Amino acid sequence: MITFLMMTFVFAVTPGPAMVYTANQAITEGRSAGLRAALGIHLASYFHIILASTGLALLLQNSPELFFGMKALGCAYLVGLGLITLIRRPDEQAYSGALDVRRNWLSNAFMVEVLNPKSALFFLSFLPQFTEVGGRFSVPFQILIYGTFANTVFSLSEVSVVLFAERLYLKIQRSPSMSTMVQRISGTILILLGSHLAFAPF
Repeated sequence: MITFLMMTFVFAVTPGPAMVYTANQAITEGRSAGLRAALGIHLASYFHIILASTGLALLLQNSPELFFGMKALGCAYLVGLGLITLIRRPDEQAYSGALDVRRNWLSNAFMVEVLNPKSALFFLSFLPQFTEVGGRFSVPFQILIYGTFANTVFSLSEVSVVLFAERLYLKIQRSPSMSTMVQRISGTILILLGSHLAFAPF
């Protein structure tokens, strides 16, 4: 248990795609956007935890084609969000019709995380290490318990990042020129994040 707690803490404070995405949303759109993004990632992580507990994540591990297809969708989604951010005027409150910023902070984050197969493989490789065969609870249930705890810790770390990023957001909003520049940087970060996931090794 001590090893699990230590490793969970280390992973929680180590910057990853989810943390970068959440911080990016908070800096450009404010605390509400950051918190909803963190919630979206938190909820999507349960999808990967369930895959790990049921063994379905093994399909991704053993099928390069399925892994590549899921990764391609995730990368395209991130790059698309980045391009939309780049072309949106700073004074616009919505990307376009169905892509209303204020309604999609949570759903965008959810899709970004669900379409990241590396998250599924992370939970598949991390959680089973701490299970006990023949223990009081079944292995799948143990994975769910460990996964829920780890996901909560990861989300608390992301919320802390959002609260810190909010300070930058408030300073940025005082300067229209700075706000425009940060929006451009935000779009670029999303594109680079998608590109990084695309070319990262299996």
